Amino acid sequence: MENPSSTFTFDASQDMTSMHPNTPSDLPTEIISDQPEKIKLIWGTTINISETIETFKDILDKHYQSKIRAMISLDQNTLFIDDLHELNQMCVNYPSEIIPILSKGLNEYILEKEPSFRQTDVEVGIDAPAISLRKLCPSRIDKVVRIKGIVMRVSAVIPELTKGCYVCSNCGKRVVIEKIKNVIQEPGACDCGSFFSYSLSYEQSEYLDKQVIKIQEMESEQEPMCFNVVSYAIDRVMPGDRVEICGILKASPILNPFTKKVKNVFRGYVEMLSVKKENDENVVGGEGSTIGAETHQKNAAKGNSTTDRNVEASGTSAYVVDSMAQGNRYEKMAEMIAPSVYGHRDVKKGILLMMVGGVRKNNFNCTLRGSINILLAGDPGVAKSQLLTFVNQHTKGIYTSGQGSSAVGLSASVTRDVETGQFVLESGALVLSDHGVCIIDEFDKMNNHSRGVLHEAMEQQSISIAKAGIITSLNCRCSILASCNPVNSVWDTKKSIIENVNLPATLLSRFDLIFILLDRNDKEQDERTARFIIDIYGERSAYDKNVLMEYVAQSRAIVPVISREAEKEIENRYVELRSLNNGNTITATTRQLEAIIRLSEAHARVRLSEVVEKEDVAEAVRLIRESMLMYAIDPLTGKLDIDLVMAGRSAGQRKAMEELKKRIQGIVKKKKRCTMAELIVETGEGERAVKEAVDELCDEEVVFLEENVVQIIE
Repeated sequence: MENPSSTFTFDASQDMTSMHPNTPSDLPTEIISDQPEKIKLIWGTTINISETIETFKDILDKHYQSKIRAMISLDQNTLFIDDLHELNQMCVNYPSEIIPILSKGLNEYILEKEPSFRQTDVEVGIDAPAISLRKLCPSRIDKVVRIKGIVMRVSAVIPELTKGCYVCSNCGKRVVIEKIKNVIQEPGACDCGSFFSYSLSYEQSEYLDKQVIKIQEMESEQEPMCFNVVSYAIDRVMPGDRVEICGILKASPILNPFTKKVKNVFRGYVEMLSVKKENDENVVGGEGSTIGAETHQKNAAKGNSTTDRNVEASGTSAYVVDSMAQGNRYEKMAEMIAPSVYGHRDVKKGILLMMVGGVRKNNFNCTLRGSINILLAGDPGVAKSQLLTFVNQHTKGIYTSGQGSSAVGLSASVTRDVETGQFVLESGALVLSDHGVCIIDEFDKMNNHSRGVLHEAMEQQSISIAKAGIITSLNCRCSILASCNPVNSVWDTKKSIIENVNLPATLLSRFDLIFILLDRNDKEQDERTARFIIDIYGERSAYDKNVLMEYVAQSRAIVPVISREAEKEIENRYVELRSLNNGNTITATTRQLEAIIRLSEAHARVRLSEVVEKEDVAEAVRLIRESMLMYAIDPLTGKLDIDLVMAGRSAGQRKAMEELKKRIQGIVKKKKRCTMAELIVETGEGERAVKEAVDELCDEEVVFLEENVVQIIE
């Protein structure tokens, strides 16, 4: 990445600056630029540009051929250098000046060796030691640093003036001045004798696009610290990306617009040289290189059914493929999900399928989500939070708590940009989790206003914003993994899920899988659990999370197509689910049908199959049925009734409510006027049921309620 902020050259043989403010007035710019160059040096240094480029090419030829071949095969655009050999001292002393020259030399070297390489802006990344944002001190200014964090905001493209063309208003003379240390010195006097007659010609000046990236440190025990990064590589990162940025620490004075005085307080920022994403599309390769994520993203957006290119396997991925080929991949991968948690086999399988995900489609001008939403509910102390923490460590996304989350924190807030002074959107947890997993603990503790944001996010996978004159729709194409506890801290099997978790049916129906985790009193189970936990405390075996992440990355690169046999199997299984109770109750809806499709695609991806087979559908239906048998059973009849979740009321409850409404209507019609207390006595039902029935009759405009008196509407 070439940044002319502080790099400009002069001819050592003539000691004449090129495009410098002190250009002789009798020589126009065109003549100076056409003069022959002998030895081109960087101003203020002894760096010979052509000699440095040739030296760097020799270093690449001797030590980095294999890395360059790997970079070209993976279609990447950054070559990370860990040792510059004879150029090391030069890079330490003049990083801002030397790195653009190295990038130019790398581009020339690749064009010579691989002229068919598609990338045109290959960069050099210097392997500097990682440093915390809190340790960026003045002693590191103008030094190469490497920082890690999560991208909170990316500004719009800002044009930065690099060469200003000034035109005299009297004689029309043009003077081109380069930016030196982020300052362009405006010319004062002209040869025609006029003073301060120069004006900037915007169309003849040269600009450089830049973006300001705000990153926040991850996993900090204190209040998270934020830092600004200036990037001249446009749209390289997006909000929510976990990144590792290599750049040069800079400091700029805080200027007062009403005076020319400079304050003694400076603002620090990092000028980005290269960036490496820690996870892209939920996962990352073994060495930080994303595998197949971009391909999946493009294909999923277009609705394609095949990948654009084959996935290159690194050393770790080759090990994964070999080890998984020896047995059932699906079962082995499920064993790697939260290995510190005993049991919950189906829950772990569901989480694995959520991490892999289905295929997002755009058909008939309609977007069908491929992400899978899961809710974990049940007694305290059954490892719900441990499962959530494991997913947070292995995926891109945000971990938040329902009790400490607001609607603005989940969606987006409006702040004023420091650079432009305009209102901008600060992304919330759902937007930052785009193409990842948004994890919400204590889901039942969220207020109704915060829950309202999730309705659109979970189904349409977007968030509509209309604040401070900003009207837009933000993408939040993420899975939702949530957990909640029962109302009375203990799950009551005699109550429905709506009564146990106190969540609206409209929200529960948007989850593809709902698992109820109960703490049952079973002696044999307790002994096995205790033995497992004791073994964990005693063992010292290391767990390599890169193996799981590598395999999930390979799985996500597959875009499977549903075969004809699988289509017929999905149809038959859906009809079978609908007829479980002989049609007396609704046991499945179209949302369960869509969940079957998504889970089947995810299972095919786990098998690295490009075709969805009948076995994928069978496993998807099994998980959905096991899940429904835990949360969709009517406690009064013991039958499966999905209306408990879809409408918040079972078929038996609906029938009983209709009968109660008819009785109340008859009583009020007979008496003309009737108090609520009289209705409770007459019907023999509870106060809550009578109040609910009267409210529904009022909504249907059959009766009206005034001062606790019910009257019929004539």
